[in-house]
Amino acid sequence: MALDKLSDLHMHSTYSDGKGSIDEMIQSAIAKGLKKIAFADHMPLPFPDYAALPRNKLDDYRAEVREAKERFAPDIEVLLGLELDYIPQIEPWIREIIALGWDYLISSVHFLFGRVDGKPIECDPPEEIFDQLLRENYCGDARTMCSEFYQMVQQGAALAPGSTIGHFDRIKLHNRDHKYFDENSQSYRDIIKSTLVVIREYGCKLEINTSGLDRSIAQVYPSPWIIDLCRTLDIPLVLGSDAHLPSQIARHFYQFAPLSPPNSLTR
Repeated sequence: MALDKLSDLHMHSTYSDGKGSIDEMIQSAIAKGLKKIAFADHMPLPFPDYAALPRNKLDDYRAEVREAKERFAPDIEVLLGLELDYIPQIEPWIREIIALGWDYLISSVHFLFGRVDGKPIECDPPEEIFDQLLRENYCGDARTMCSEFYQMVQQGAALAPGSTIGHFDRIKLHNRDHKYFDENSQSYRDIIKSTLVVIREYGCKLEINTSGLDRSIAQVYPSPWIIDLCRTLDIPLVLGSDAHLPSQIARHFYQFAPLSPPNSLTR
C-alpha cells in the first residue's frame, strides 16, 4: 500500500497539550496542501496528567471537531480521533472511552511502571530521568525495559483492534549511538518482529511519526529498518507529525515526497 503523503493523522489541540485551536490546526493543514487530518488529543486519564484531555472536556472536544469537520468540508477531511494511552491497570476505563465511537484511534505507550512503587513513569522524560528510571527500576537492564515496553504495545493493539500504533519505538528516544541498547542485536530485533506480528494479527496500522526528527534521537519513529520490516509483513503505514503547534503540521513530510517547498512544511 502506497504511503499517503497528503494526510497527517496525528495532531493535538489545546484540548490536551497542544498549542493550537481546532480551527488553527485545520487552517494550517489546508494551507500546506493536506487533504486529510486526524485530531488525536490525549485520552482522559483517571489520574492527574498535564498532557491528558480533561474528562469533563471530552464531550466539548468531540462536538467541536465534528462541527469543524462539517464546516471545512470539502476543503479537507477531518477525522475525530483520540490517542489512547495503553496502561494495563486501566483497561476498563480505556474500553469505555473506545466505546464512545471514533473516526480514528491511535494506540500509544507513554508510561512504564516503576518496580519500586508501581507508579506510572513517562518513558520519554529528560535523559537524566530516563537514566535514573533504568537504574532504579530495571537495575540498568535495558533489555527488560524494552521487553516491558513492547509487551504493552502488543496489549494496546489487542485492546484496540484496527487502531494505528503511535510512535512505535519511542523507547529509543535517548538511545543515540546505541547508548542504552543495541538496535542491531538479534534479541532486540526479535522483540520488534514478534510485536509487529501481533500488530498485524489485530489489523492495526503503524504510523511513521516524524516528531522524532526534532527530538534528541533525530530519527523518525520507527527506525527505517522497522519501516522496511512493516512493508515485508504487509502492515499498512500512515504519516503523522504529532503536531502540537499549527506550524508543526506535516513537519518533515517532504522527506517522503514533496508536497510543496520544504520551508513551507517545516517552519
